[in-house]
Amino acid sequence: MKILMLVNWDVHRRSNGQALQSPNLYLPGQPYWFFKYWPEPVEVDVIDYSRLPILHHLERLRLKFYIWQILKALPKISKYDLILSHGAQSGVLLAFLRTILKSKMPPHIIIDVGCFNGARNNALELAPLRIAAKSITGVITHTSKQSIYYQNCLPALKEKHRFVPFGTDPEFFKPLDLPEEDYILCVGYIKRDWETLLAAFSGLQSNTSLKLVGAAGRLKLPAGVAASKKIECLPYVPIGELQKIMAQAKLVVLPLPYQLYSFGQMSLLQAMAMGKAVIVSNVPGIADYVQDGQNAVLVRPYDYVELKERIEFLLSHPEERNQIGTNARKSIEEKFNEQQMAAGIHRSCYELIGN
Repeated sequence: MKILMLVNWDVHRRSNGQALQSPNLYLPGQPYWFFKYWPEPVEVDVIDYSRLPILHHLERLRLKFYIWQILKALPKISKYDLILSHGAQSGVLLAFLRTILKSKMPPHIIIDVGCFNGARNNALELAPLRIAAKSITGVITHTSKQSIYYQNCLPALKEKHRFVPFGTDPEFFKPLDLPEEDYILCVGYIKRDWETLLAAFSGLQSNTSLKLVGAAGRLKLPAGVAASKKIECLPYVPIGELQKIMAQAKLVVLPLPYQLYSFGQMSLLQAMAMGKAVIVSNVPGIADYVQDGQNAVLVRPYDYVELKERIEFLLSHPEERNQIGTNARKSIEEKFNEQQMAAGIHRSCYELIGN
């Protein structure tokens, strides 16, 4: 089988000495990302987004889809048995054009991580999406509750979606033999409810500090909070450095805003794979992955009082904290890993294609 995969991230063909991992790394002669677990050999060509800064800024922040990527893909499509788009930015424009051209071969499946348009039900936005949906063979989601969106907004897809849990690499993300330090870690560059976390943290009766990876340049600390030396805002950090920061944290907190679609799962599963206790907002994108109090701790979105209480409890109960971390690692090894995700995507593709 020959697959064309369109992705909404930057793909490197060599590591350049960095601790890169799939899906950002595609080494020649090796299977790409989860395809290494597929039962039959597949030939995968990957087209990522444009590296032209001005065009990329326009596509990502204004248009919300990638024109240049599709222009590169169109002349090649007939050579493939399957088109697999990761994210609506890499799939909707192609699907729209294929509907207009009345083309449904080869099959086109979208891994829909953002409910196409952020799950909005605006009629003007839904009109072109409904046209695009007519040529889409199916969608795969990492959040089971996205089915509500398809039923209400894109009826052409209500019978053509499959839920496959996301998975991380437990060999890359694993517990490290590093001394634990007295800080809480929050990781994320977008869609993090830092305000609720700061409100909870400001009420802690503890000397524990807080590291916010991804907040530098995006979060302006309130005047009273900014004077505190207990809060450190960090910019993007390479994945190898992030592993060390995560390994030495007492616990990880992921405060997430309420949205219907998938987000926050990668940070959650990476921390769980490293054996960390995680406190995370109980939003639809997380519900499929957490057994509250067992492999992580759930809190109500935007509830800084409950978040403060859960942080205080885990800081003062190291045995419970360590047990949750152990259970979290086991969850990754048994369920939420790349091999299980690959099997689910493989099965779903064949079900949706009907072959």
